[in-house]
Amino acid sequence: MTFTDSQLKAIKYWEKPIMVLATAGSGKTHVLTQRINYAIRELNIAADNILAITFTNKATNEMRAKIFNRIVTISTIHSLCVNILRNDIENINNSKFTKDFEILSDDDQLEIIKTVIASNNIKTNLSNRFIKNAFNDHINSCYELTDEVKEIFVHYLTYIEKFNVIAFDDILYYTLKLLSNPFVLMKYQERFKYIFVDEFQDVNLIQYKIIKLLASEYKNIFVVGDDDQSIYGFRGSYKNIFIDYQKDFNPEVILLEQNFRSNSMICKFAEKLISFNMHRIKK
Repeated sequence: MTFTDSQLKAIKYWEKPIMVLATAGSGKTHVLTQRINYAIRELNIAADNILAITFTNKATNEMRAKIFNRIVTISTIHSLCVNILRNDIENINNSKFTKDFEILSDDDQLEIIKTVIASNNIKTNLSNRFIKNAFNDHINSCYELTDEVKEIFVHYLTYIEKFNVIAFDDILYYTLKLLSNPFVLMKYQERFKYIFVDEFQDVNLIQYKIIKLLASEYKNIFVVGDDDQSIYGFRGSYKNIFIDYQKDFNPEVILLEQNFRSNSMICKFAEKLISFNMHRIKK
């Protein structure tokens, strides 16, 4: 395959952290996987020191098919965090969790919220679903809880520790708590010295905090995405993610602007339309 100059730079430039801003159809995921292959083949970077993060199981499988070395850790952020917790959750300060914790279904979490409210005689007119969503917004995006929901949340955390169960979004919450232990953090920083993040525009705030901690020691981090393609705001994706990344890592910014998927008329119309977004990064 022939690469453009910008694609080649994204693959071969290793002097500082990288932020690739890529338009739709520009081959951004292929560039990421080729950078990993280049790192292993040409730079002799140990494959087991590489972590590649994406956001769906389908994308994980597609990425794995493009990377020749099977030792590379390719994972969704939640799967990564589950594995970290399975190994080290007992190292959370003052935690009662054990490594054989159970992951709750959505219905199980709602039932626990109902139980917590009843067993602690909490008076509320809020639905269990509303409370669950408030918990998740608090965890994923650091939204403040009302006093009413905060009381329920405190009892909820006590309950799930007592019974050694964790809900889907709790996985990120407890991973961040675990990584506040400097010895555990060092372990994973040494394990994952080279970090790659695909679809960076879909990262939410707590996910970014976890990625930032893991990358903070060696700063060998490569992210690729397009703020124009951020479609997961309803799941808490963080709109300032690229701006924060620039402040935290001072990366080399590389633009992938050539669209190999759509014709020029479509590209020009899309660019004109998205130009009205006042929060986008100038490209």
